[in-house]
Amino acid sequence: MNPLIHYSAMYLEVLGVFVTSYFLVCGTAWWILYRRKSDLMQTHKIQKRMPEKKSIRREIRWSLISMFVQSLMTVILLICIGNDYTKIYFNFGQHSWIYFFVSILLSFVIHDTYFYWMHRFMHLKTIFPIVHKIHHLSKTPSPWAIYSFHPVENIIDYSIFPILVFFVPLHPYALAFVIIYNMIMNLGGHFGFEFMPARYFNTWLFKYGLTTTHHDMHHTKVNCNYGLYFNLWDRLMKTNHPEYEKTFMKVQEQIKKIRPMGTLKDQQPVIVPKFMSKDTNGMYKELCSRIDNYFLRKGCSRKGGNEILIKITFIFVLYAGSYGLMLSNHFSHTATLLFAIIFGLTNVLIVFNIAHDAAHQALFKSNRANNIFSYGFNLVGTNGYLWGITHNQIHHSFPNVADYDLDIHQQSPLIRISPTVPKKNYHRFQPYYAGFLYI
Repeated sequence: MNPLIHYSAMYLEVLGVFVTSYFLVCGTAWWILYRRKSDLMQTHKIQKRMPEKKSIRREIRWSLISMFVQSLMTVILLICIGNDYTKIYFNFGQHSWIYFFVSILLSFVIHDTYFYWMHRFMHLKTIFPIVHKIHHLSKTPSPWAIYSFHPVENIIDYSIFPILVFFVPLHPYALAFVIIYNMIMNLGGHFGFEFMPARYFNTWLFKYGLTTTHHDMHHTKVNCNYGLYFNLWDRLMKTNHPEYEKTFMKVQEQIKKIRPMGTLKDQQPVIVPKFMSKDTNGMYKELCSRIDNYFLRKGCSRKGGNEILIKITFIFVLYAGSYGLMLSNHFSHTATLLFAIIFGLTNVLIVFNIAHDAAHQALFKSNRANNIFSYGFNLVGTNGYLWGITHNQIHHSFPNVADYDLDIHQQSPLIRISPTVPKKNYHRFQPYYAGFLYI
């Protein structure tokens, strides 16, 4: 094949991946955070103002330009990797498993250091108007702003990846993890909503981590808060904004006033359903009495016992084992596909058998242990903290109440689980396909 045609096709494939992932990921985040306009979500909003339509169009336009540049640099990088010009290694036996994880951490440290100092460089008075101003036109950033850069800034930001692959031995999976996590952090920094729990803010682990508030303030205050992954360089160089912690805690005060799910219509007050007092509700008393009698009659604990420990151990061994076997590259494609299926099923088991019960404080007698295992949700791509709010506080307080119960708040038009959802002809088939969509 003509090399020009080959590389052109490669470029179009890479560009397609960038554009598709951009609109899929950022579009989903935009819909969840901004289009649904729930009162619950609004309590997490850092700035009161919302992104303007012209700002959104500008962010998308410059992001598309950036993706054309990134795609070209990615193709060049792939050519270098394919010709063995880099430190990329494909055989896991070439380096230990410990090094695999160390290389990821090392990449984060190098990237964070590079980003901090390049970021400060782009804030120099002579450089800022030419290179970095475009990104700062987003005073109220949105998920669409993650690639909204001048092409020169885009080249500067992307250059960290050639630096890593040419100087740090990395497995493709490690490099992919770094790239994906970088996109997640980039996206999270432009959410405009703060989801970090206040109780973790000053812990030793999160003290040197970053929050959405940190980067959001960078957009509004400009010459401060330069970090990417960690809050180490900002602390060392004293470039954290002095109002950073105060602003973060202000958002937390808003979150404490969480109201149930409702639709904001012309800023009208939300009508919250009222329930009878526990003291006067005969059904509630009878239900509690029957539950208490059940445990007394059976002589069993409300918490999990040894069987729970066996189940948890089995699920996590299956989870880690299937994932490790997939990465080992020692099996046929059929066997690897089987491991992937097992891995997917263990994700479901972690949600329903571990994280869910832990979030309800039902696994262990220790609340701390339950809280730790409730973050099993994070292993499968969701958020344990948010799930605790939407399920424990909202769903269990307002079960099947339209516009309040997030568990019935329509996620897909293919499923109808509330009479308030318009009925379609294909809904009569949902008993046959809903289970697959749910998984």
